[in-house]
Amino acid sequence: MPTSNADPLVSVILTTYDRREYLPEAIESVTDQTYEKIELVVVDDHSPESPQDIVDDASQESVRDIVFVRHEENKGASAARNTGIEVADGEILAFLDDDEQWKPTKIERQVDVLQNEGPDVGAVYTGIQMFDPSGSTIAVRDAKDEGDLTKKFLCGSTPPFPSIAVRQEIVSAAGPFDEELPSWNDREWLLRVAQECEFGAIDAPLVVSQREDGRSKLSGNFAVKKETSYPKVIDTFLPIAAEYGWLFKQKSYAHLTFDLGYAALINEHYDEARTTFATALVRWPFVPKFYLYAFIAMTGDRGYKLAQHLKRDVTNIYHRCRSTLA
Repeated sequence: MPTSNADPLVSVILTTYDRREYLPEAIESVTDQTYEKIELVVVDDHSPESPQDIVDDASQESVRDIVFVRHEENKGASAARNTGIEVADGEILAFLDDDEQWKPTKIERQVDVLQNEGPDVGAVYTGIQMFDPSGSTIAVRDAKDEGDLTKKFLCGSTPPFPSIAVRQEIVSAAGPFDEELPSWNDREWLLRVAQECEFGAIDAPLVVSQREDGRSKLSGNFAVKKETSYPKVIDTFLPIAAEYGWLFKQKSYAHLTFDLGYAALINEHYDEARTTFATALVRWPFVPKFYLYAFIAMTGDRGYKLAQHLKRDVTNIYHRCRSTLA
């Protein structure tokens, strides 16, 4: 893509912790972007072994500006992102995790949307495709919703975070990531972004991700989600949801409760999942997905693993059909 002095600088904030095996590919996916005016800010959250040698090697091989920052102690993903924001000089900020990669045209296409969709659009996201180690597609998330996405986000439907590109002034207005929130910090921050601007969408899987065991990043520590993240997110989200009326507040509450149940399910806490899904259904019994996952939780380990295989097969068929028709 030809560039001019008018083209905005894009700062890519790549946060990493103890994933040396993934980091080179993540960096390469940034340096291979077709958009030229990119600076890469790599923030290492005090990995046991510093990845500076990996970053130095990439700097020697690339014409991109690459900045490396290492925390003196482990502070968590939110603090690493905040450090990257503080260091970044770009007019547009994009975020990448160390176990994801971008297709080469991602930033070019996002800049095009931000430059041509009008001043109300301050953020753009894309689709994402997730693979397992065998190369099978385990999930594809489309990017179709545009405009004011506040209500979508209040019901837990947020874009994959490594697909986001946001204008710097929107990032400043939304404020920093909550460093006291151990999980779901990206969805809480994106809700604040949604209150500042409209979203554009590029319905193409321009982010690719590989999962070692086929499990979502929602896995993590379920106890921390239940005891810390969920109550704090509820306290943040529900007052905003209430502005849309009592019924919408109940709907938001139910969807967030469902997300907690899903985290229990994929961590194989089936009793917790059954109880939590039942609570979600009581709060908002109008979502077919709630009944489906409640049934899966009732079947226990065997039913859950069968559902995983079926979902993977359907996802692969869908993606092959979509690729053939594209």
